[in-house]
Amino acid sequence: MLSAMPTKIQIASPCSVNWERMGGGDRVRHCPECNLDVYNFSAMTSAEIDRIVSHREGRVCARFYQRSDGTMLTQDCPVGVRAMLRRASRSAAALFAALVSVGPAMAQCAPKGFGNQLTQIQENRSCSLNLIIEDPTSARIPHAHVTLANTASGKTVEADTDSSGQLSLSEVAPGDYDLSVTSIGFPTKHELVSVPQTTNMTLKLEVASLMGEIVEVPRYRVPIISRVLAGLRRIV
Repeated sequence: MLSAMPTKIQIASPCSVNWERMGGGDRVRHCPECNLDVYNFSAMTSAEIDRIVSHREGRVCARFYQRSDGTMLTQDCPVGVRAMLRRASRSAAALFAALVSVGPAMAQCAPKGFGNQLTQIQENRSCSLNLIIEDPTSARIPHAHVTLANTASGKTVEADTDSSGQLSLSEVAPGDYDLSVTSIGFPTKHELVSVPQTTNMTLKLEVASLMGEIVEVPRYRVPIISRVLAGLRRIV
C-alpha cells in the first residue's frame, strides 16, 4: 500500500481526461488526446512501477491514489501487510460469514442483554452493527478507529477494526448515529447510520486520485543551503 520506491512520484502536468472513458484495463489505458498509455500505478507493485519509470523513453503518464501524508497507494506493502490481510481474510471468512448470516439474532434487534458486551450503548432493545473498512483498492484497513455517536442521546462508543479490517459492535440501541472512521494517511470518513435499518456496512476511506505526466523527486536530498554551509565550514 505505501510506496517503498527510492524516489517520490509527482504529477508534473495534470491531465483532465476522464480515466473511465479511456480504453484498456485496470492497469493500463490509452489516452486518445495525447496518444499515450496511462499506467495505473495504484494497481501495480513498487517493483513494477520502478521498472516502468527507470526504462521510460520520453513522457510517461500515470494515475494513482495519494494519501494525505503524500505517499502513494500501491498493490504491495513494505511490511507485508497486504499478504497478511489476505491470509487473515481467508481464515476469518467462515467466521465472519457466520456472524452476518445467523438470522434474526444478529441482523435484527434483540432484547437487551443479548449477544457479546462490546459496547455500552443500551436501551430497551439492542442490535448488532458489522463493519468492514477498506481503502480505494478494496484492501482491508486494520486498526482503523471507529466512533459511533447516538445523535439523540450523545452516547458514544469507540473501537478499532481487527487485523482483517472488520469490526462487530453489539448492544447498539435502535436510532440514528454519526459514524466516523479514522486511519493514518486517510481523511476522516463520516456516515449517518440508522439502526436497525443498517446492520452490515462496508466503508471505503477515500484518498486523492491524481493523473498526468510524472516526474521523479529523490526522497532524500540535502538542501542546497545545507551544502553551501557545509562548504563554508570546511573553508573556515
